[in-house]
Amino acid sequence: MFRDSKTISLAGLLEAFAVVLCLVTLLSFLGKLGWLFELTTHFRPHYAILLTALTAVWFSRQRWGLMMACAIAAVINLVPVCSLCWPMQDLSTTSGQLLRIASVNVSSSNRHFDLLLNWIREVRPDVILLMEIRDERMDKLRPLQETHPYAVLEPREDDFGIALFSRFPLTAGRTVDLGDSGVPSIEADVRIGRTVCHLIGLHALPPSTAENAKLRNAQFQAVAVKVRALSVPVIVCGDFNCTEWSPSFAELLNRTRLKDTARGRALTGSWPAALPIFRIPIDHCLASETVRVVDRRLGPWIGGDHLPLLIDLVIPQ
Repeated sequence: MFRDSKTISLAGLLEAFAVVLCLVTLLSFLGKLGWLFELTTHFRPHYAILLTALTAVWFSRQRWGLMMACAIAAVINLVPVCSLCWPMQDLSTTSGQLLRIASVNVSSSNRHFDLLLNWIREVRPDVILLMEIRDERMDKLRPLQETHPYAVLEPREDDFGIALFSRFPLTAGRTVDLGDSGVPSIEADVRIGRTVCHLIGLHALPPSTAENAKLRNAQFQAVAVKVRALSVPVIVCGDFNCTEWSPSFAELLNRTRLKDTARGRALTGSWPAALPIFRIPIDHCLASETVRVVDRRLGPWIGGDHLPLLIDLVIPQ
């Protein structure tokens, strides 16, 4: 008797969980209506895995109605996830200058800068974008200026300090306030011989409130305005605090006509680093269609709550 009641209780919990996941799947398509709805868009891989498991559970129990509901919801989540891994037509040129970029949210509470510096020495990027850089950490970053003498630095006492280091000359390098966010971003022309590309380093506000989500979207809109005014290849990278499945991210791609360098590659989440099962991809690199993506991968844990992002690009001459 006790065993039966316990089984019924577990079945009831699974039914409730299945209903919640199906409901959240439907709500995730209302992301444009508000920031709370948008938050539900970021976990599609997790929904797909859980719903697939529940589909198997209901199949084994011959609960055909619940099985069909979970299976349909799983497919609805799998389609946008799998479409990200599907390669698209490459309009880039095959010749140009190779540029390796490291984009790292180092986390303001990071106490393991030796791991960061060791990883940078190992992968040898040409350009390094660092976020969440505080004043007291600048001394630890001095070794970077020996190998990457061109820099734009804006350390702060909050979580929005930002720094750009480059082996190649930076012209017109400066910090900018995108929208009315009140936090700095970096833009600069990177000159590789006779080749030039415009780089925008972005640390978007986290959508923790409706106001922050609005300000983050204003940052995206300001990026789009800048990109459309440029005639050279453009690269936008950093911590977007947004995944590919967000309507805000889709609108950014549409407005800028940049391509997501993650397209056609294995799906990998960069945050939170300490919880591999729950990671979501919020660190991105976008590039002009003429820029060829050679490689894009995440690095190891380097002490913060983000994994570093490393991108190899060919910039057309």
